[in-house]
Amino acid sequence: MSVLIYRPRLTKNIKRFGRFSKEIKSRLTNKGIIVDVVNDAKKSICLQQMRNHETIIIIGHGDDGVIYHRLHRQMTKKQSLISKYDIVQKNTNVLSAIRGKKIIAIACRTARSLGKCVCEKGGCLAYLGFYSKIHFDKRDHQGIDEVSPEYYHFLLKFYKAVFADVLEMAIENQWTFYKLSIVLEIELQKRIFTAINNEDSIKSPYYKELVFGQAQIAVLNVSQNIKVYGNDQEQVV
Repeated sequence: MSVLIYRPRLTKNIKRFGRFSKEIKSRLTNKGIIVDVVNDAKKSICLQQMRNHETIIIIGHGDDGVIYHRLHRQMTKKQSLISKYDIVQKNTNVLSAIRGKKIIAIACRTARSLGKCVCEKGGCLAYLGFYSKIHFDKRDHQGIDEVSPEYYHFLLKFYKAVFADVLEMAIENQWTFYKLSIVLEIELQKRIFTAINNEDSIKSPYYKELVFGQAQIAVLNVSQNIKVYGNDQEQVV
């Protein structure tokens, strides 16, 4: 078994979100299953680690045609980890890191364009990604409509728990990418209702319905936009 979890050094929110990788590693280590985690500032080191593993789980920030390695609001230049541009331009450093690999991208919108490209032109065997955004700190794409602290903390905790549990099971039982996509969709949809019913941080019924109603819509949208490219019978191994 050769699984790598990649956590970039991006914004504070992504850093907090990505900490569930430690929980996955800890649980599986207790079961005798080794999972490596890379969180290096140097892109070259991260790509080298990817070359040494079969399945790469990426927890980070993405967009239609890119997964970012370095990103900051004050930075005018963003550094990509994998992008359509790299693949089209035949960037050998990137291609050698994804060719023959299986990628699970817990990142926004990469299923819109990048997932198909890495499989058809980059030699990636299988790619699971999301067509929609997975944000929990804002509602619109410009970040103007900031959410309440309750909304933020609730969704952050919820996503971390679901992704940690499902990915742990997928690694332990060597699920196919197809099974992973189905179980992840079901768990997100099922557990959001339970999580809302059990949440007691807000006492006002009206405010609770307003805040968690929006959270429910967001999670259901994410669950319905999981896409798999390449061979969906490839295993998480």
